[in-house]
Order: sequence, then C-alpha cells, then structure tokens
Amino acid sequence: MNNRHPRTAATIPFALALIFGGTASAQESSITADINTQPNATLSAKERVAVSFAAGRILVHVDQARHAIAANNVEAAKQNLQKAMTLVNIVESALPTYTVATSVKASGMSYKDKRKVQPLVVGLYDDLDKVAVLDPVMEAKKEAAKKAGLPPTTIELLLDYSQVTLNVAEAKTRLKAAQKALDNDNGNPQSADLALALIQTQAVDFSYVTIAIPLREARANLLLARNLVQQDRAQDARFALLEAANALQKYQNQVGDNRAKQVSDLLQEINSLAQNIKQGGAKNAEDKITAWHDQVDRWFGASSAAQG
Repeated sequence: MNNRHPRTAATIPFALALIFGGTASAQESSITADINTQPNATLSAKERVAVSFAAGRILVHVDQARHAIAANNVEAAKQNLQKAMTLVNIVESALPTYTVATSVKASGMSYKDKRKVQPLVVGLYDDLDKVAVLDPVMEAKKEAAKKAGLPPTTIELLLDYSQVTLNVAEAKTRLKAAQKALDNDNGNPQSADLALALIQTQAVDFSYVTIAIPLREARANLLLARNLVQQDRAQDARFALLEAANALQKYQNQVGDNRAKQVSDLLQEINSLAQNIKQGGAKNAEDKITAWHDQVDRWFGASSAAQG
C-alpha cells in the first residue's frame, strides 16, 4: 500500500447567459475541487494475509451457524455468531483508516472538509480453505440464482471467479440482525438464517476479468455440454454447445488476428458437432468437448495472467 496517493483536481468552466429585451450578457466563472487521500497506516504483506484469513473465518462461522439453525441447535448457532462477530471486530481494528481532505472553491467562496474513512472490504486469498470458506458461499449464490429463475448456464459461472471480496461492514450488520433474531424471547431462527444467507449472497462479491468473461461462459457451457452428453441428453447438449460458440464469437472479436484464427477453427468444430449430434451422443463427442474445454481453459489462464 503506497503512503501517498496522487491529488486529483477538477476544473469545471461554465457560462450563464441572461437575455433581457433582446440583449444578452454572459458571465464566465469556474469551480475547482481538490481531493487528497492519505492512509493513516499501512499493512505489511503478512498482516494482509492475516486479515484475509480472519475474513475467511467469518464466512466459516456463518456457514456453521446456518447448519446449526437447520439442526435446531440454537445454542451452537449463537456460539458461531459470537465467534464471527469477534472476527469482524478484529478485522475492523486491523484495517487502516484514511484521511480525506476536500476543498471546493468558486466565485470567492470556499469549502473545506477533512474526515477519516475506513474501507471495510477485504480480499480473500486463493490459498484459503476453499471447501470451508467459498464452497458454502457458492452454493448459497447458486440457490439464490435458481430462485431468481436464472438459466443453468449462468449459474455455472458462479463456479469461476478472478477475485473474491467480503464487505465486512455489511456482514456485521447481518450478523447483528441474526443475533437479535435468535436472542428474542420466542426466537426466530428463520429470520436469523435469512440474515446469514444474505451475508453469503450479497456481502461476498465474485468479480471477473472483463476480457475473460466470454471464455468463462464458453468454458462453463462446454462443461455443461459434456455432462449432458454423459447423461445421453444430446438435444440439451446441442444448445449448450451453441451457447459456448456464441461466447467464443464474442471473445474472437476482442483478440488479435492470430488468436482470432485459432478461435475461428474451434468455432467451426463446435458448430459442426452441434449440428450433427444425435440422440445417444455423436461418436467421440465427450472426448472432443473435453479437448475444447481444455483449450478454452488455457486461453482463459493466459487472459487472466495478462490482465491480473
């Protein structure tokens, strides 16, 4: 984290014309805004990893609390919520604050303000325990997507991501709501579980590399097509192949001539299989789709590395 951030300034000129009795006069003026952001502390690489680990453990206890609620074990749920809240407080105490100084001037008038802010969004590192931390979040997001009526191919994209972040402030708000729901005299486990589900579906953000999005779509649809072929669902596999081809067409429009030629060759093969696949599966269809999936996966890895 850099100790100094560049100062940004904006000047906005404007003219105001007033028309009286057929004559016009214009008065020119300008306004400037200056924003200067300075960190009050920085985290070392080791500290950033520790903060990320703590944020991941918040999600672990959220999932464990949901399982406890499902098993009607309210006491265990409360214990997990308390542990999650302790971790939230630890993350809050560790994350640095920033001083933001703002100055606005126009027509001899000026405005100044200085305040402290604390961004509470934490990146989750890839070396975290994916099974314990991210798999429950993925399942919750997929379940929410199904309820929202999203198509299977879109839901499959939830399995891919380039970066995951946790909004600790939002998680804290939901944790408090869950604790309140369980602490009521009558108790409301259903409301508590809903609040915890919102942490998994809304406080956790999966972001994507823009150029790689069509490759993600193609890869997900090829995987889906292979699974459908294995289930002897040739017609459904055909639609998945066509979706993969559409995604690759988008990717082809974003890349240079050499890669575009490779994509064009792959598109011809995919479209050929999509048009000729028969019930029971085309000959060697599964092997072909696997090879295409692996090729797209290699392109995706190269795109992510180039942009990350």
